[in-house]
Formats: sequence, C-alpha cells, structure tokens
Amino acid sequence: HYGMLLYGKTLGILGFGRIGQAVARKAKGLGMNIIYYSPSRKPEAEEAIGATYCSFEEVLQRADVVSCHMPYTPKNHYIMNYYLCGKELRFEVDKTPGDCRSGIKTVKDISNVILRSGLVYSN
Repeated sequence: HYGMLLYGKTLGILGFGRIGQAVARKAKGLGMNIIYYSPSRKPEAEEAIGATYCSFEEVLQRADVVSCHMPYTPKNHYIMNYYLCGKELRFEVDKTPGDCRSGIKTVKDISNVILRSGLVYSN
C-alpha cells in the first residue's frame, strides 16, 4: 500500500487564485477539507467551494497535504525552506515546459533539496 487515503484529510492551499481554486474543487470531490492562505481573502470562493481562510502558519500547522500555487517573487523565494521545518514532504512536479516558478528545474533538483534537509533519507 503506497500513499495516503485523502478522504477526510485537510488540504492546505497556498495561493487561492484561479489554479488554487481549481485544485480545491477537485480535492473537495475527493472528500477533503479545504483550508487556504492567500494575500487577499476570497469570500465568494470560500462559499462556493466550502474552503476556510487561515493564516499562512495555520495552514502549515493544520494541513495534512499542502499545495502551493503562489507565483515566484523575491518575498516568497524561501517559502519551501520554511515549510521544510517539521513536515513529511511529498512533491508533485508540474512538468509544463518553460514554467518553473520555484527556481528548481528538475526532479533531481527537488530530490537534492529534500535529501540535504535531513528530514528524509534515500534507501
């Protein structure tokens, strides 16, 4: 058995724009609870999707799974380093050609970051 059962788990979405909301609708269909952080609150989307607005820190504390949909800016450059502190990580990489918001360009780059964090190991 690999992975985790998603039904009843809490999905934390960082960035609740068009893409974040689309992910929330799909996750809701899988029976997940949705919490989100975005620079601005989205009351219409909250009601339509059944999502709850939380602070950035609260999303990281409460979520079983975190999905990040924030555009790259210098302000959020180290956002995943912040998240690496104390969470078991699973990464899904969007392999859309030419779209790399995080500065990490390959799956190997992600693997190296995770292994260097000391939070997971390779066997």
